[in-house]
Amino acid sequence: MGRTAVTCAKCGTNYNVQMYGKHSDRDYRAANWQGLCENCKAAEISDAAKDNAVSALPLTGSEKQIKWAMQIRDKAMAEVMAFVAEYRPKIKPEHLDTISPAFDRAEKMPENHPEASWWIDRRDIDWADLVKSEIKRLMTQK
Repeated sequence: MGRTAVTCAKCGTNYNVQMYGKHSDRDYRAANWQGLCENCKAAEISDAAKDNAVSALPLTGSEKQIKWAMQIRDKAMAEVMAFVAEYRPKIKPEHLDTISPAFDRAEKMPENHPEASWWIDRRDIDWADLVKSEIKRLMTQK
């Protein structure tokens, strides 16, 4: 076990990484290194975030958690926005004031939940059902 000097596959910067195993194995992995330095990883995540306005909101967690949570969040928000776009025109005018907060909360989920773990823990949720249950809750409070 030791720190081994490697070169970033993207920018050519030299940096050290922790490698385990025999010296011959470490030497082979270092010679065939395809990893990215921290700056290039951050740039890659930032570039991916620019593709989607929702993804531009930062998440907290490990690099793997953030990458996974961004995929979950993007999919979830696409489902939520599709549901809202379909359901909002069907609302009777007298219920609009009561139901609008559910749509607002759904649209602000990325702002209200910046933790990658929150999105990962809810990866199997039917997001449209989540909005529907919020609508039902608001209608029963009325």
